[in-house]
Amino acid sequence: MVRWGIAALVAAGLSLTACGTDYHYVSNRDSGAYFKVPDHWEVYGTDELLQSEDQWLTDDEVDDRTASVWLRGFDAADEPSPEHVLDATATSPRGYAEVRALSASERDSFDYAELRRAGFPLHDPTTGEALDPLEIAASDPGGIVTVLAYDDDDPLGPLELGEGLRGVRIRSRIAVDDEEPVILEQISVVDADTTRHYSFTVGCTRRCWDENEDVIGQIADSWTLKVQT
Repeated sequence: MVRWGIAALVAAGLSLTACGTDYHYVSNRDSGAYFKVPDHWEVYGTDELLQSEDQWLTDDEVDDRTASVWLRGFDAADEPSPEHVLDATATSPRGYAEVRALSASERDSFDYAELRRAGFPLHDPTTGEALDPLEIAASDPGGIVTVLAYDDDDPLGPLELGEGLRGVRIRSRIAVDDEEPVILEQISVVDADTTRHYSFTVGCTRRCWDENEDVIGQIADSWTLKVQT
């Protein structure tokens, strides 16, 4: 199982009906970030997701982490769970949205490569740091990672970025050993001062992606940032 590393987004829901499908919006109003998911998909909050990643966290430790990080995860499985949100090899669509304050040291080195690493599930076995999918694909064509689409312009495809924001949108195919390949889409953005990082990640196995590509695309395109400058 490939697990996504996560931080977080605190959200509140609004309801919406579009094209005959029922959706609800998940939003972080303080940061101006929101997206939509189908009504029947399960949505999880910060505490549930942090504790599913580390069951030994105390309530005080969770409070400390949520002081600078906010999260909402979503899961389309018939039997959803917070653990599914972290499983990049899941057979139903799932993912998460994140808003995170950057430390002074992170701001100094948060370039486009770092934006691409954010949310990518493969890590360097020596350092434990997430790898850059674009770099992996370029160094080993036809290998574990294939970049299917990449955009670092404003807007990112159909996705409009607010003033002062810069980011990347990348879709990768990840094939590890004999497991079914995974399709992963990442949207990773920072504000003008590089003080806050916003990201949206959605993915599942290749067959799952093919069967749900339209709804996954609608959800990814709905990720909206209206940051006050």
